Amino acid sequence: MNEHPQPAPAGTEGDLPFRILFDTAAEFIFVLDQDSRILQTNRFVSEQSGYTPPEMKGKAVTDFFTATSRTLYHSLLPLLHRRGHARAEIELVCKSGHVLQVECQATAVPPQAGEAASVLLIQRDISALKRAEEKARHHQQESAHLMRLSVMGEMAASMAHELNQPLTALISYCGMALSQLKAIPSVPDSLVDILECANEQAHRASDIIHQIRSSVSKGNIRKRPMDIDNSVREVAKLLDWELADSQVELELDLQGGAIRVMANSVQIEQVLLNLISNSLEAIRQGDVSAGRLQLQTRVAADGRSLVISVTDNGPGVSADIGSRLFEPFQTSKETGMGMGLSISRSILQAHQGTIWLEKPGPGGTTFCIRLPCLESA
Repeated sequence: MNEHPQPAPAGTEGDLPFRILFDTAAEFIFVLDQDSRILQTNRFVSEQSGYTPPEMKGKAVTDFFTATSRTLYHSLLPLLHRRGHARAEIELVCKSGHVLQVECQATAVPPQAGEAASVLLIQRDISALKRAEEKARHHQQESAHLMRLSVMGEMAASMAHELNQPLTALISYCGMALSQLKAIPSVPDSLVDILECANEQAHRASDIIHQIRSSVSKGNIRKRPMDIDNSVREVAKLLDWELADSQVELELDLQGGAIRVMANSVQIEQVLLNLISNSLEAIRQGDVSAGRLQLQTRVAADGRSLVISVTDNGPGVSADIGSRLFEPFQTSKETGMGMGLSISRSILQAHQGTIWLEKPGPGGTTFCIRLPCLESA
């Protein structure tokens, strides 16, 4: 190892206020030599990592990183030497073995009189932020999975409904044909056998359709007391990045108060996500320059139900499409399947709720959801 003087940050030896700032900063601060060995650490490093300054001094800072982060750090060294600074997310391993996610900012410190060049490494703990991002990502994956299952179930139910009527007619025709055929003398037995097989298979197909309809019908779903206002806030957080990317301004007008509804929170949030995604898509397709979206909750005039409204300033929905909007396979999207609103209506019906389009026509849309309050459920 090259021997270098061990400089502290400028002013830390003689400047008491700077020294106090260095030691009381709520960030991990390392002073490294040119070989990335630790010259000095602030108090926060010891408090959070569990290592004492003597245990860290003289060791490579990468000794306290995970293997993946060591590789990343060494790959950034050329950039640090060329530009004088570099940034990365690093995994810092504490003495207990606990791993912290930190945002690392490395800055090259030019040599000063009588001192060698060094590197100032400042790391901010972002573990809580990463956990929150992972939780949001997991929630989105759950919602997406539930939506896929709902789409499959809704499509199966629609197909079963459409096929049930022609199968019923086919069974009836087969029965009548058999009756008439058996009344005719000298009819070949093979012809009767064929018609009886056809009738049997038609009954079998009808039984399969019945089983499909039963398996995808809405059974009991797990419901719990739900704070609608809080769920709306959570959904808004999940869509932060999409709202920012779409440059859409979001307004929350939450007046639900402490009123609760008995509901499955994942399913209700799925409905809200679908309505909001529809609004964002409409704003994008309509090329609206100043997109606005409002989420509002309020107690209905009867005092026995809560109303949630999702309003946008997109191009609106034509009256023709609006009258068929909740039917399966009806959509105004360029690439939509037309199942989202149909599924949303089915979910709300299973909660004794309703959904409607408040004002069809040009100039934005407002979708409303009504759910019974817990007191009256």
